[in-house]
Amino acid sequence: QPLQRTPPPEIADAHLAVRLDSSLGPVYLWVAPAGDGACTSLEIVSFRERSGPQCDSAPTAETPLTNLKLGPSVVLNRGRNVTSGRVGAGVTRLEVDLSDGQVAELRLVEGFFLVELPTYKLSERSTGCMRLSDWTTPGSGLDSSTSCFAVPTEFRGFDADGRLVMRVFGISATRPTRRSRSQPSISRGRE
Repeated sequence: QPLQRTPPPEIADAHLAVRLDSSLGPVYLWVAPAGDGACTSLEIVSFRERSGPQCDSAPTAETPLTNLKLGPSVVLNRGRNVTSGRVGAGVTRLEVDLSDGQVAELRLVEGFFLVELPTYKLSERSTGCMRLSDWTTPGSGLDSSTSCFAVPTEFRGFDADGRLVMRVFGISATRPTRRSRSQPSISRGRE
C-alpha cells in the first residue's frame, strides 16, 4: 500500500510543500524548518520510497541554491529523473537549461521547486544526456546502453523586476545528436 500523505517520521513537523504529477505517479516534497534553513524529503508514492531527510541552511548570496536533489536514480529497477531544491526569497522566477537543449521555467512554491526532467532512449554514442550507466550500479536490471537522462546544466533565478539575481551551474553534458521520435515533456510541481 502506498504511503499516505503524512510527514516522514524523521521530520514529523514537515508539511507538504510541492506535489508533482509525474510519469511515476504522485511525487511529494516534504519540508520542515531546521534552524535558519530547512529539511526536505522526497516521496515517490508508487515506489513507496522516501529520501532524506536532507537538511541545509537557507540560501545565501554565496550558496543561492540549497536542498538540491538531482535525479536521476533507479528505484525498483525503474529509472526516475526528479530534481528538487530551494532558492532564496529574492528569486521569483527560476529557469533551468537542460543538457538536451531545452530551457524550462520551474514553478516555485515557498522558494522550493520539484520537477521531472526528460528521459530518452538513445544509442550509446548519443550526447546531450547522462547515460543511465553513469548513475546506476551494474545489475540494476535497466538497459543502460539505451536509456539516458537530461540533466540541469545551469539554473538562473530572476527577481520580480526580471533581473538576473542567481546563476548556478549544474552538471556538464553535451547536446544530443539524436532523439527518440517522441519528445518527453517536463512535469512541473504544484502546491
